[in-house]
Amino acid sequence: MQTNIDISAEILTLIYGRDYNTSMPKGRVRTYKKCPKCDQDFQYLSFEQGIVCIPCKTVPKSFYLYVRDFGFKKFGYPDRLYTSPRGKRFGYFPDAQDQLDDMRKQEPFIHEDWLPGASLAFTIKSLITEEEKSNKKKNPHIIQDWLNVYKADVKNMNKVNEYVRHVEQYMKDHIIPHLNGMDIRHIKKPHIDKLKGELIIKGLSHKSIKNVLGTLHAFLKDHLEIIKAMPLFPEVKSIPKRQRRWMDIETQMKVIEKVPDRHRLIFELMRETSLRQGQVRALKKKCLIDGDIISFSAFSGADLIPVTKNFKNESHKLSYGLYRKLQQYVKEKRPEDWMFDINGKQYGEERIRKIWRNACKDADIEYVPPHMAFRNSAASQIMEEYKAKARSEIMQKLGHTNIKTGEQVYVLDRSKKI
Repeated sequence: MQTNIDISAEILTLIYGRDYNTSMPKGRVRTYKKCPKCDQDFQYLSFEQGIVCIPCKTVPKSFYLYVRDFGFKKFGYPDRLYTSPRGKRFGYFPDAQDQLDDMRKQEPFIHEDWLPGASLAFTIKSLITEEEKSNKKKNPHIIQDWLNVYKADVKNMNKVNEYVRHVEQYMKDHIIPHLNGMDIRHIKKPHIDKLKGELIIKGLSHKSIKNVLGTLHAFLKDHLEIIKAMPLFPEVKSIPKRQRRWMDIETQMKVIEKVPDRHRLIFELMRETSLRQGQVRALKKKCLIDGDIISFSAFSGADLIPVTKNFKNESHKLSYGLYRKLQQYVKEKRPEDWMFDINGKQYGEERIRKIWRNACKDADIEYVPPHMAFRNSAASQIMEEYKAKARSEIMQKLGHTNIKTGEQVYVLDRSKKI
């Protein structure tokens, strides 16, 4: 009676003194099928010819990898692999042989990487639809899980919802379609270069391309333990920064006078307090207290954030005239009503910009965006005021008759300090 005995490479090495681990390729491509014509076993011929039935010239339609030589049993795993790590069955001999060759090349060898479905957890695929969310069977989804962490950060106020929405859109519109089906561990510089090229062909701006690649970089960086090393990212041409400008008080007032009466108070308040647009839009009647305006919350795009950007309430003392105007303006409102609204809805950022742009045009003043016209301008006005006072003190101290002499001749910068 003949018995088939599988002898491991380690035992053969001990018996014959030859290292069968290195001299014999590990693993085999096999099939459990029989020839559909003669019902005989298929025969392995060679790497080029594969597995065939010699008399009938037929080939099997499914294969498996016999991987006992790789030591899967030692870790409690089966010694036969019927699918790839992505869960795809081996329907062709070359597919099975290619995976076996990849397994032989891996150094160090990691058994978990080759188990059926192992790479599904690291595969880029389309975002989960609402219908799939209700499905009880939860498949691993590395991008969706990453975005869910970002969304949780929004709830914890660690990230802004508008930013997370942009990140999700970049993934959905550009990154996933380009890298769909790829294991994130296999993403290399050529793939990212090709993505950049596609974005250029689509006509995206330099800023948008930089944001898309930045999203992919952040995603890979957050999975550095999995990918082991960050791929190189292509350089994106630097975007010229928009020139920052500011207004003096006289120019601000000249433009505010051209703002229609029903909108003017919101701009007067921004000029006097330098509050951000998002904070002013979020003000309610209850924020007006004893001559002060207190900012408790802010809008980020269309989302109301329950705290300000610096995570604390901001209190600003108002001039008597502006305080009285605001009191009169909100007299008929309830405490929870928006301080500034249009038909019960708060002002939008674009509406504020449009009103200010039209006022600049009517005043024949070059347009300066609201955040520069008020916040940048407030800081610049203070600096100019201190400089003017400093020049005057220098002139008196040194006994000059020309206010510019002290600054041009005697004032030295920090690099000259000993």
